[in-house]
Order: sequence, then C-alpha cells, then structure tokens
Amino acid sequence: IDTDFRGLTTTSWVTPDGEVLKEQSPLGWELVREPQDRAMESATALAPAPDLLSTLAVPIDRTLDDPPRLTRLVWLVEGADPGALALGRSWQTVLPPEQLADRYRTDPPAGAWSLVELRRAAPPSPDATHASVPSGVERYRRPSPFVQSDDERITAQAREVVGTISDPWDQAVGLSHWVHRALTKRLTVGLPSATDVLASKSGDCHEHTILFTALARSVGLPTRMVAGLVYYEGRLYYHAWPEVWLGGWVPTDPTLGQPVADATHLGLVEAENEQLISLATFVGQLRVKVLEVEHAH
Repeated sequence: IDTDFRGLTTTSWVTPDGEVLKEQSPLGWELVREPQDRAMESATALAPAPDLLSTLAVPIDRTLDDPPRLTRLVWLVEGADPGALALGRSWQTVLPPEQLADRYRTDPPAGAWSLVELRRAAPPSPDATHASVPSGVERYRRPSPFVQSDDERITAQAREVVGTISDPWDQAVGLSHWVHRALTKRLTVGLPSATDVLASKSGDCHEHTILFTALARSVGLPTRMVAGLVYYEGRLYYHAWPEVWLGGWVPTDPTLGQPVADATHLGLVEAENEQLISLATFVGQLRVKVLEVEHAH
C-alpha cells in the first residue's frame, strides 16, 4: 500500500488480515515486524545507536561565532524554493535571485534554491503589544487537537505563571522562561499534545513549543508554531519554536531559553497538526552557504 500525503509517500506491506509487515518512510527509514525475542536479540547485537540529530543536521559551510550577537545574516539555501520560505516574518526576507550573481559573484546551484536575509527580531514596542488582532490572526488564539489551550489544567498553569502580570509581552516572556525551566530536555519521537507535555514535563523542541503555545493561547495571546532550522553549537538542526502576535509576529524560543529567538532561526513551515509533516520534504535536501554575517558592536 502506497500512502501519499502532500507529496510524501510511505510504502507498507500488509497481510490480508491487516497486519503490517514492513513500512518504508519517505525519510529513508525502514520498519520491519519481527517476533519480540528476535527483535530483542538484534537490539543487543547492534552497535551503539547513531546520533540521530547529527545524522539529520543540515550542512553549513562555516561556523557562526556568538549567535546571540548576530544582527544580520544572508544565506544561500540550496534545496528550498523561495515560496517555501515566505511565512510572513518581518525579519526573514527572500532576496531577488539576481543578487546572487550581482552582489555575491556566485553562480546559482542546480535545482531549487533561495537567497534569504535573516535579521535579529526585536521585542515589541509598548504600543504594539496592545494593538488590535487582525481577523486572520484570531485563529491563533483558539485550541486545536494537540494544543488544548481550553483544558482546565493548561489554563490553571498559565494563570499560576502569569499571576498579576498584565502586559502581553511580559506574559509571553514569563511563560517562555517557565517552560524552559520546567521541562527536562529529552529527545522524543511522535507528535505531542500540550496536556501530555504538562504532565510529563519533558521533551524536545516540539514539546517546549506546543506547551508554550497552549499556555499563551489560554491567556489570550495569539501564538503560532513554526518549524525550520536553528544554528546550535556549530551545526544547523531542524527545530521548532513559537511566535507570538504583538502587533506583529515575535519569535521566542523556550527550548533554548531565548525570550527573543536569535537571528539563526530560519522558518520553513507552520507546525500545527498535519502541517508539520511538510517539513519532511526538506529533510536531506538542504545545504546552507553563509554569504554575509553582521554582529552587534
């Protein structure tokens, strides 16, 4: 059986009784059904498991010194069509393709590519935090199947964290700090739900992002989830983080403890529900070349 979802095909071998014998994912992984004793024997004989994050890291041609001080970057992103990077983020701009040859004297690579400028986002101004919410943004206040912002456990936790804070940006910062401190950092597999994360208080970037989003929405802050890339300790990794609407989208990263996410966050897709699946189209396809770097003085 071939199952196609947004261009991603998973192939499964299924018996007439519905038992799945083997499954091949579009990421190149293969799952094979075996008796439990055989599977356990194989597990003990295997070499140490590879570092999955390192395996999926995106190649970048140079190291970036002191990412928190970066104010501007220009990246040549191979394997990404320009339309894939248009997320309505004021600090992420797709530059005209002709600038690659005119300004950077570089020939375009074969296949899809984008020239993208990243700037460090700034905290919102006091006036912006109290601006009215556009109709197109209002949906980011509502709960969804995995973001149970109306669950009484979520709302109670958000009220406890926010307390008497009334300024929306201060509320967002307080929630971001709390999620960063409260969750044990642990790699997980699967799509988490906010209530499960609140109960376990552990997980990776997806768990941090989905719990923050639920808490923020529960106090009325429009919040969306974004997935893409982030630079961390010398490599580019696939990552997820939330962005809060306060007169405009402001990125925060509770996983890395950044109230305002640094300039190395490259957004690729929105990460709510099945939208996250489309991130798989980028896995194994991207390469990044750094063309410009600017630091704060």
